[in-house]
Amino acid sequence: MHRSLCILSAAVLLAAATIAAAQPNQVIPAAANTAAAPAPGRPVIFDFKDLGDCTADTGLTAQQEYCQTSASLTKPGQAHWYRFNVLEEQSALTLHFLITTQNGRVRMGLWLPGHSLEEQPSVTAETLLASSFAQELYITIPAAQLFHSPGIYTLQVMTEYGAPQYVLRADMTPATTLLADADRQAIKQVVKDCCTDLNGLVCNRLNIGIDAQDIDSDLCHTGPIQCDRDGHITDLVLQGTNGDQDLTCPGFSAGFAQLPSLRRLDLAGAHLGADLPTIAQALAPATKLQWLVLRTANIVGQLSCDIILPSLQLLSLTRNSLTVSGTADLGTLCNHAALCTAG
Repeated sequence: MHRSLCILSAAVLLAAATIAAAQPNQVIPAAANTAAAPAPGRPVIFDFKDLGDCTADTGLTAQQEYCQTSASLTKPGQAHWYRFNVLEEQSALTLHFLITTQNGRVRMGLWLPGHSLEEQPSVTAETLLASSFAQELYITIPAAQLFHSPGIYTLQVMTEYGAPQYVLRADMTPATTLLADADRQAIKQVVKDCCTDLNGLVCNRLNIGIDAQDIDSDLCHTGPIQCDRDGHITDLVLQGTNGDQDLTCPGFSAGFAQLPSLRRLDLAGAHLGADLPTIAQALAPATKLQWLVLRTANIVGQLSCDIILPSLQLLSLTRNSLTVSGTADLGTLCNHAALCTAG
């Protein structure tokens, strides 16, 4: 069977991610099917607890690992509103929101308890991936903030353009979850191999995180990095700005593959300086890795299908100065490796 993996554009990458994300173990119905008619001039606000098994009646708690909903927006300026309650006695968690869209783009904002919806949102989403008609955005609410601001939170998803279909996921990380020792040692190796300047944003965050003793700076509570309940990193997102202070490691780092539960590695915007065979060799032991983003990461040398690791489902190598040996074009090379190309 030919593997459906290729050198992807952001739009194709995100469309595939949306489809994959729409098949969880725990799905809440599309928001549009649950709303009551709004009062004149007022938005429809969906209670998370009314959308299926996402929450108990009291609101989001650490007892549930995650939940998600999917919906569509059909016209510019249209918005969906979501409301959830965080009780003070159940606020010992970090809350991560991730929204993935296709066929359009959205804006996502969050209002803290007591803040008027007539004002600008208290928190606006940051971008993980973006193209003309697809994107990934996230908001992280640290446990310390939830503890000090219990009450009713309101989340808005609004059309920016197009007719976006989206998947909105909420992940709850208990305050008792801290970075596992094995992962701490792995990140120490990454810092040793790739951080020549600890003043850079990414390296400084990693260096502080590996010595953290509480949730305020622990990497499991630092979005968009995410961990499972045992403190093993599942999503390691270390996006940079292509500067000298970003991750720089021509020999890459074996530390990435030493993260036992790593499913997603996003080094977009890094200043790696490594070639694909070196990266592939370093990541070969990462048998659970499904998503690898090396977009605009200063990858050098020839395009090599060595990077197509057995477990990968999605790969982005766009905006790197990679060459193809001989006269073969990208499609020919990837077809030879039983791959498809797009974007």
